[in-house]
Amino acid sequence: MMSLRGKVLQHRYILGDPIGEGGSATVYHAEDHHIHQHVAVKIIPLTDNDRDAIQMKATILRSLHHPTFPHFYQFYCFQHVAYVVMEYIEGNTLREYLDQHGPLSVDKSIMIISDLLSGLIVLHNAGLIHGDIKPENIMLTSQGMKLIDFGSACPISYSLEDKKQVSGTVDYSAPETLKYNIATPQTDLYSTGILWFELLCGQSPFMMDSQIASLYKSATESIPSLTQIDTHFPTQASALVSALTETDPHLRPPNVQTVVQLLSVMEASLSDEEKHFCYVPHPHAVESVSVTHQHVSEMPHQETVGGFDDDLLTTSFLERQMKHLSRTQIIVMTIILIVVLTLIFVGVAEWLHF
Repeated sequence: MMSLRGKVLQHRYILGDPIGEGGSATVYHAEDHHIHQHVAVKIIPLTDNDRDAIQMKATILRSLHHPTFPHFYQFYCFQHVAYVVMEYIEGNTLREYLDQHGPLSVDKSIMIISDLLSGLIVLHNAGLIHGDIKPENIMLTSQGMKLIDFGSACPISYSLEDKKQVSGTVDYSAPETLKYNIATPQTDLYSTGILWFELLCGQSPFMMDSQIASLYKSATESIPSLTQIDTHFPTQASALVSALTETDPHLRPPNVQTVVQLLSVMEASLSDEEKHFCYVPHPHAVESVSVTHQHVSEMPHQETVGGFDDDLLTTSFLERQMKHLSRTQIIVMTIILIVVLTLIFVGVAEWLHF
């Protein structure tokens, strides 16, 4: 989308520089010159099919009042564009904090997860799933944490029958979302568990050298337990993270309120030493590779949610591995193949002559 810097919306909101971009939407820093206040304006291209869904979501978000959410002020539709005016939040993302400081101590991670859960209770009670919980969507401010970017939010009733794909970010998406396009409160709990794992370990459990491989593992494999990573992690915390990230949604806690209760009991059972434990990653403990946290809806169709082909993913993964072979390795393998075929040919010829 071309920059709209300097444009004035509703004769009121003067757009400044873009401050965020995701999918096809762009968020601008803006000024409400009626009340001389900084705001954020999200510009969303839409089709006729999107209009009602976005209107419904905007209505719910405007009704939410909780310290972990930004305030949503106005929603407008004009031809094929919608824009949402919301609170401008100053601070750093949780991703930026992790990149700078590394893993959090157990007690600090509990503070963030506890605040997040309190917000999710309100959101779920209002009938919405956030759908994209990750460090990039949590702001750390002087007033506390804020959960942002509701672009992937959808009604709790959203499921396979809906025409539009459920979206999210691969490394944090629940297996049932990746496989069957299903979003329930348990999918947000799964993402919360992956986030908590990352807060404690410094990286996602699905750090892979391929987005396809990451998608395949996220959809099919359980994550390692914290105590597998380091035996000094409290077993209670490890058990709760594992419960949140069960591949079968029916094995996860039934709702956020249950998780809050479990978290409270767990925290009360920790010793001071366990609360203050902070994991120090070992240089070779996990393969050192980088991942671009790609949005599901931005990935090629055959790699996204909604019944992907396991064989396609496996084949693509193997093809990628073959490309990593060095020229020397390929030459050696070719020579070995020629020798083996020659021996077979000679053996068959001698057998026929005999």
